[in-house]
Amino acid sequence: MTEPDLHIDSSIGAFYIGIVIATQFYGIACGQVLYYLWHYPKDSIKVKCSVVLLWVFDTVITIMAIMCLYGYTVQSHSQPSILHILLNSFTIEYTLAIILITAVQCYYMTTIWKLLARKWYKLPLIIAMVILALISLGCGFATAYEW
Repeated sequence: MTEPDLHIDSSIGAFYIGIVIATQFYGIACGQVLYYLWHYPKDSIKVKCSVVLLWVFDTVITIMAIMCLYGYTVQSHSQPSILHILLNSFTIEYTLAIILITAVQCYYMTTIWKLLARKWYKLPLIIAMVILALISLGCGFATAYEW
């Protein structure tokens, strides 16, 4: 007997491949965190806490993405109508990713601030970067809220 073709290759198939690749990158990030903690014990507690906090965010984001994939492929098996609904785990994953991206952008901005110590364009550049980061954060939260 032939099973019905649900045409989910272009939606869940791409999502599945993305999760597999993202999980591999997460594994690389775990290795980097362990390498950092092992080889740089004299770094300040502030830097160590920042690294661990970013790793915790990345861990939760990866767990939420896998939960979303599980919800679509296992819990909602043979229900193609569920593909039109965003799961709560996806919204949580997206919101945490927005926060993580903003935190990394803030780190980049502080590094650029230190790098451009005596340049006349330091303040206008940082102001523009902060405005763009806040716009990105606001648009991300608005998108998560609309879902």
